[in-house]
Amino acid sequence: MPSFFDSLPTFTEFDQVLDGTRYVEAPSDAWVALTDVKGSTKAVEAGRYKDVNALGVASILAAQNAAGVTMPYVFGGDGASLVVPAEHRERVAEALASLCGLAASQLGLTLRAAMVPVAELHRRGAKVEIASYQAGGSIRFAMFRGGGLALAEALAKSADEGPTYALAPTAAGVASLEGFECRWNPIETRRGTIACVLVKAESDAVYQQVLAFVAARCAHGGSIGSDQLSLARDAAAFRVEAALRGGAEGTVGHALHRLLARATTALGRWLLESGRTLTDFDGRTYRDDVLARSDTRKFDDCLRLVLDLDEREADALEAHLAEQEAAGRLTYGVHRARSALMTCVVRDHQDNHVHFIDGADGGYTFAARAMKAKGR
Repeated sequence: MPSFFDSLPTFTEFDQVLDGTRYVEAPSDAWVALTDVKGSTKAVEAGRYKDVNALGVASILAAQNAAGVTMPYVFGGDGASLVVPAEHRERVAEALASLCGLAASQLGLTLRAAMVPVAELHRRGAKVEIASYQAGGSIRFAMFRGGGLALAEALAKSADEGPTYALAPTAAGVASLEGFECRWNPIETRRGTIACVLVKAESDAVYQQVLAFVAARCAHGGSIGSDQLSLARDAAAFRVEAALRGGAEGTVGHALHRLLARATTALGRWLLESGRTLTDFDGRTYRDDVLARSDTRKFDDCLRLVLDLDEREADALEAHLAEQEAAGRLTYGVHRARSALMTCVVRDHQDNHVHFIDGADGGYTFAARAMKAKGR
């Protein structure tokens, strides 16, 4: 059965994300599900940004697998937000509570989860408006506006009201993470720096100016190239995937999953290098297909970009944002790194695969910290 999100008309040019006529309000009986890793900044500082990112992506996958339908979502680096139809609320809540237990037992991290009624957000004057951006193939990314997600996050993190919406962690076992994969090497910058950029502007016109600046002043619009993608060889690269899908390190399940992941990745690497095709994996086109289905540009009342820039472009972009911020038109955060990290959901290799990209060494987490430090 098609979901609410499946029924939305799509757009294919990202700058159309600022066209308010493309947004439709979420059903009033829906829920906003949110997750975040508590203490994510300290975890990232300790070098665990891959673990943190994995739990953000796993949140989306666990919820989607539990509901069995497509739901609008946004990946935020250290967590995720989704709009859950009322009829799937209970199953999604059980899956996210179970994932919280899995995060603690397998990765030693505290994943927090909450569910806030859209009706309550409406009552407080916010909206959850959703648009559908078709990036590549049949993959569609949700874009959000109306302030509803930000209010839901504030309520979930409130000391007074947060417990009302929080999901208590349960024993691992309910959450299905079928399709979760972490099999690519870090994406090394080709031009100098991977910049994770967050922008909150006072108007759509200001957002449009930022996008126009990137398009005009950054070579290839700051896009990552398919030649930058390579599949991992080191067995350690599959540790997080094996922990979430196979079991704790030291168990037979963990060892078997890591071995299987390494073997299938070796096959995929050969197909890419030789340009051969096997079943649904086309070695000639798969790298391009991966980038076409990646979330390097998104909007949820905040413009989020992952860009590959040279240092002069990065400096110019930050100078432009600083000038606009000084004029009171926006606030921003930027984090620069030498590489990006990609975490994937793969149901098949032909069309049904999606890829979540964040800057290494903190990415969105540190960009958000820089923005919050300004107190605006």
